[in-house]
Amino acid sequence: MRTILTSSLCFVMLAVAGCDGAVDTIEAEPLPPLVGPSEALVDLAGFAGEYVIIDARMASDVASPPLTGFEPPIGKSITFTRQGIKLEGAECDKWKVSEVDDAILPVSFDPNLIDLILEPTDSPLTSGDQQEHVGYAAICEGETVFRFHKVDDRVLVMPTANDAINLILERPLTELQIKAYQSQLKSMKFYDGELTGILDEATLRSSRIWFENRARLDDSQPIPMRPAITENLLDALFVLSDPRSEE
Repeated sequence: MRTILTSSLCFVMLAVAGCDGAVDTIEAEPLPPLVGPSEALVDLAGFAGEYVIIDARMASDVASPPLTGFEPPIGKSITFTRQGIKLEGAECDKWKVSEVDDAILPVSFDPNLIDLILEPTDSPLTSGDQQEHVGYAAICEGETVFRFHKVDDRVLVMPTANDAINLILERPLTELQIKAYQSQLKSMKFYDGELTGILDEATLRSSRIWFENRARLDDSQPIPMRPAITENLLDALFVLSDPRSEE
């Protein structure tokens, strides 16, 4: 029987001590405040836009118990804007995002993060391996507020203060990207619903089955209930290069 990792929004505050090792600091240019939510976001050290917390996993092969009624102190997402970084419970006038030399997470050795090391497809139409696996520190006034691990341009991982829990964050797909994703899953008989453009439970179930098929996992390997939709997973269905997926 396959081991199933339970998913629960068991979030904790991400304030941590400063990172060890040399850093290559990149600082955001000071720009005027955003006029409103429709204002275009610009890049902050290679990151732009909103990343939504989709899962929280124990940093071990033991599934985390669900927490009932727990409210995450950092909110449900983190947004990189021209002003810096927006997250609940953290105020800062001047953010820095610095790449760190030492690895933030041993992703390759944690079975609970198996979906984050999905290899690219062997199709000749692939865009190539999209994985980066680079560690960063978010710094305010010289103090590290949180650390995070960049899987690719879509997925980030943030360890908690004691490194016991890893928060999985995903850049939301657009409606057109979701429709393209559903269409490809449907053509391969993994999805039998309508092309709604909504990442609903039926689509996520199909996505999980597709991930298991792509990863070729055996019965001894755990699979998250909500695998991250990495760029390699999308690329295997040609969603990254599908012109219908771009707004």
